[in-house]
Amino acid sequence: MAMCLSVTVVRSQNWLTTGNTGMDPVTNFIGTTDNQPMNVRTDDDWRLRVNKTQNYVVNTSFGAKTANGWMLLSPDIANFLSGANGPYSLLHLAAATNNAQTSSDRPWMNVGMTLTGNSDHSYVGQKSYGTDKTDMVVHWSDNPATWYGPDRLRFLFTSGYSSSSSSGAYSEEGLEGMRLYPVTPDEVNVGIGDFYAANLIDPTITEPEERLDVVDGKVRVRQLPADPVSTSDEMVTVNMTTGVLEHRPIVNLPDNCEWQMSPGVQHVWTAVGPADPDCPDEDEFVGIGTNAPSAKLDVRYARQAERA
Repeated sequence: MAMCLSVTVVRSQNWLTTGNTGMDPVTNFIGTTDNQPMNVRTDDDWRLRVNKTQNYVVNTSFGAKTANGWMLLSPDIANFLSGANGPYSLLHLAAATNNAQTSSDRPWMNVGMTLTGNSDHSYVGQKSYGTDKTDMVVHWSDNPATWYGPDRLRFLFTSGYSSSSSSGAYSEEGLEGMRLYPVTPDEVNVGIGDFYAANLIDPTITEPEERLDVVDGKVRVRQLPADPVSTSDEMVTVNMTTGVLEHRPIVNLPDNCEWQMSPGVQHVWTAVGPADPDCPDEDEFVGIGTNAPSAKLDVRYARQAERA
């Protein structure tokens, strides 16, 4: 009696060429057709998660966010998820430790990248506020109420590294071009220049102390406005002691327009004549060495012998 043996050959899938089920882009995928998250592990730890179709709350002060397909990348996702429901935005990079600060998240933080770590939270991405109305946002935050700070937004530039450089582009720190420093929950000061390097020279230079604080160098305006001359009674002056631009109403100036070279001694008298708000007037005199000029410019000089 003859025997017939049937053999079934199971061919393993070649992911390098055919993927899941062939060349069809609809069915050729890595993942699942079930509504479950996809997780990637290395060394038996969760490193990456892609959300299923789902909604959840990030900041308890607001409602749930639509988080379909949002991706979380972290050295320890299980630890992160012990304190959060999932990634905060379309892409979320999280530190290994559970520093899932949620109170700084906002409902508009969706299409962008979230970064959490060291108990702080930041976001770079879009902020839409209407149809086809979108802002590009660079966001950073601090812990609520405690105001641990300073948590600053800094712009750093680096090049090659030199161990002999304590600051600048070749240092480990890098060259600082600008920083934004939150003074209070309602105020941010802007500092231009390398405040880090300046602090190494002068420890009293720490953070920007004014709304705009230039640590060194000059401020240049290449083209002044061509507007008509202002008729306002307000002006801005430079405080020569602090270097701060200050608002100073014109009414606070001396009403006689005198130029006092040293305390108690007037060497030059200008706009000599009746007090007039338009100071100086074209019909008033200037005296050098005299407080009673008799001509448009009256210069008087006495030799030392004559003075004696």
